[in-house]
Amino acid sequence: MTTLFVRKLTVIDCSYLDARRGLVGESWHVDVELDGDLNEQGVLFDFGHVKKTLKKLIDSTVDHGLLIPTETEAYKLISEDNDRVALEFNSHVGQFKHASPLCAIQRLPVESITPEAVAQWLEKVAPTVLPENVKAVRFNLHHEIMPADQAHYHYSHGLKKHDGNCQRIAHGHRSRIEIFSNGQRNLQLENQWANQLHDSYIGTREDIVSEDETSISFAYTANQGEFEITVPKQICTLMDTDSTVELIARFICEQIGEEGTKVYAYEGIEKGAVFSQ
Repeated sequence: MTTLFVRKLTVIDCSYLDARRGLVGESWHVDVELDGDLNEQGVLFDFGHVKKTLKKLIDSTVDHGLLIPTETEAYKLISEDNDRVALEFNSHVGQFKHASPLCAIQRLPVESITPEAVAQWLEKVAPTVLPENVKAVRFNLHHEIMPADQAHYHYSHGLKKHDGNCQRIAHGHRSRIEIFSNGQRNLQLENQWANQLHDSYIGTREDIVSEDETSISFAYTANQGEFEITVPKQICTLMDTDSTVELIARFICEQIGEEGTKVYAYEGIEKGAVFSQ
C-alpha cells in the first residue's frame, strides 16, 4: 500500500458554536494523507488533482461557514425551509440566534466541534470525490505554530459587501496581533487587544436591527441571501465601518490614539493588514 501526503493543503477559516465558549472564530492548517494503489500512470493521485479536488470539497463544506454540533442540548433547530435555516444555541456566555441560507452553515453530528471531529467528518465525505484506487484518507487539522508569548485572538464577523463566502455573517479566524510603538513591539498593548477581542463578534453599527440589555441583533442582505445573527452584547466589538482586516487594523490603531503606533492585524494565518499613524 502506498501513502501520498500533502502538508498544509489549505487553511480552513470558520466559526463554530460551543456550549462553553459561545461563538468561536477559528483557523486550521489542513494536512492530508491518502492510502491506495498506483494507477496506470504509476501514481496514486496526481498532486494537482489532490489539491484541487480536496480544496474544493473543503471550500464547499466547512470553510468560511458556521459549524454547528447537533448532538448537544445547546442546539435547537427553529426552522428549515427550502434553502434557509434558523437556529438557536445556548452557551455559558449567552444565547445565540442565527438565520441564513443553508450554504452558510455546516452541521456535524457531534457533541462539540474540535479539529479532530471536523477531520473525521471530512474523512467520511471525501471518498465521494476521490478515485476508486484511493482506499483511505486521513485529515489532520492543526493550529498555526506561534511563539509562546505571541498575543492572538479568535473573532467572528461577516462582510456583507464581499462577493465570496466572506459575506456570511458568522465566519471567523484565529489571528495573531502585533503592535509597535515608535518602532518597538508593545507586548502590553498586544495582550490588551487580544484579551478584548478574545472569542469576540466584530459587528458594524449600521447592521444592528435590535438591541437590549443583554444582546445585539445584526442583519443584512448580501449576494447569497439574507443573514441574521443575535449575539450576547458582552462579546461584541462595534465598528462604524465594515470589519475587513484593513479596517480592523485602522480601528485598533485609532483606538490606541498615539502617534508612532503601527498595528499588524492578521486575518487567520500569514495574511493581514497594517495601519500606522
